[in-house]
Amino acid sequence: MAKGPIYRVPLKRRREGKTDYYKRRELLKSNSLRVIIRKSTKHMRVQFVEAHPNGDTTLISASSIQLSEFNWTLSGGNIPAAYLTGYLAGIKAKKSGITNAILDMGLHRNTKGGR
Repeated sequence: MAKGPIYRVPLKRRREGKTDYYKRRELLKSNSLRVIIRKSTKHMRVQFVEAHPNGDTTLISASSIQLSEFNWTLSGGNIPAAYLTGYLAGIKAKKSGITNAILDMGLHRNTKGGR
């Protein structure tokens, strides 16, 4: 006699490949700031985010689109643009007094020499 379903369907954002819920829970349990890096083929985005029970708060953000203010004319999706975007975010964080944070790259893997 069957007592329940054999297969449990994953949550929607996991099925779509957007969220790793185990990793997110561990990051939120740490109670420290997160550095969220989101990359696409054209742009890079870096955010310093603080988690709250009613929703996350973005403290500082930097994007490769902002590099045009510093006369950057090349693409925003290459390795030098990624470096400069991270450097810009670091300068903004240092000015606001942020000293440490935990890296959150989502489902992307961190590889040496990559964006």
